[in-house]
Amino acid sequence: MHDETDKRAKRDQPGTISGRTARPDGLDGFADKLRKVRVEAGLKAETPDPHATGPNGQADDVDDAPRQNSFGMAMRLSTDLVAAVLVGGFIGWMLDDWLGTKPVLLLIFFPLGVAAGIVNVFRTANRMNQQSEAANSDAADDGSDNRS
Repeated sequence: MHDETDKRAKRDQPGTISGRTARPDGLDGFADKLRKVRVEAGLKAETPDPHATGPNGQADDVDDAPRQNSFGMAMRLSTDLVAAVLVGGFIGWMLDDWLGTKPVLLLIFFPLGVAAGIVNVFRTANRMNQQSEAANSDAADDGSDNRS
């Protein structure tokens, strides 16, 4: 019983190891694994990594942010297109099945789904482009002097 109390007291004592707070056995490894998973998932590491080479303890993957953002946009656009095609085809198929008009309504609704998907992709891409241009112009306005 006394030995268990001594172990807890030693474990819970704050201390430093090479400039950082000592943690109980296993927590350093867990923190490293957690940080690695968060970076792989595209999330920011909540706690700075003392082993990182970037400034202010940032992970090395910080420079990949524009590429990750572009990948997210591409996924959104492709999902919009695929979803519209599937919905149009499904509606045509279900109406054909219900009304017994196979394949007439499927042949009508499938192209309508494709057209709706293309319109949605153009609309979303234009909105994303406008937001990007607005962000770029705001950044340029912040750096310029106003001569009025």
